[in-house]
Amino acid sequence: MAGLPHGAPERNCRSPERKAPGAVRLSDIWSISGGEIMSGHGQDVGKRGEDIAAAYLEAAGYRMLCRNYRFGRLELDMICHAAPASSAALPGQREIVFVEVKTRSGFGFGRPEEAVSDTKKRRIAQAAQAWLRERRMEQAPCRFDVVAVVLRKNAEPVVTHFKQAFWVS
Repeated sequence: MAGLPHGAPERNCRSPERKAPGAVRLSDIWSISGGEIMSGHGQDVGKRGEDIAAAYLEAAGYRMLCRNYRFGRLELDMICHAAPASSAALPGQREIVFVEVKTRSGFGFGRPEEAVSDTKKRRIAQAAQAWLRERRMEQAPCRFDVVAVVLRKNAEPVVTHFKQAFWVS
């Protein structure tokens, strides 16, 4: 992976809303989606999918650290601490999870998770490396997950969480 320029400043990171643990219920996902899913512009569908994925992860015990982190042209959808039961970290450590969210309103372009190409994986890894270096956390245990969201008209969204979806060498 390419290194960061020396002294690179911290980049944009939208802070997540702070919620008490367990404050998000899976039933909240349906209300986040507005009850009725319509196909729309890509950004609208993507934003809805990210909000649904965030609610899903928080309900599963993940703690959101950052959303929509940017470093130059690179972006990470979500960065969180893993739920304790899902973490491979040593006791006392919390695994950092870099999450890519892919959303579709149908399968005309394939399943959402199929859109994470090798090029996309490399870009995610470069952004993750930047985020870790900015915080001097290069040795922190981490993994890469993909959350696929399918928005269906007049139905609840379908969320599939792929833990350790890919590895980076």
